[in-house]
Amino acid sequence: MKDSDNEYFEEDEGFNVEGYAKEYTEKIFPTLIPLYQVQGNKVLYGKFKGDTEAVYKYCRENNKRWEEVLGYKEDPYALY
Repeated sequence: MKDSDNEYFEEDEGFNVEGYAKEYTEKIFPTLIPLYQVQGNKVLYGKFKGDTEAVYKYCRENNKRWEEVLGYKEDPYALY
């Protein structure tokens, strides 16, 4: 069965990035925050109240990547 035959399938219109996230991807780094990797991050949910748009705004104003701001270090053993 093809996806187009599935009544629940919707055509993908692409990911639309707007606001500070768009500025971030254009001027700082092309990759957005992978939320599945930062669940429970103390900085994201403490300082920024879980608002990724606020993180992108802060990054844009301070010319930093989200990894630096959130203190994120990739765990090579984590299973996502």
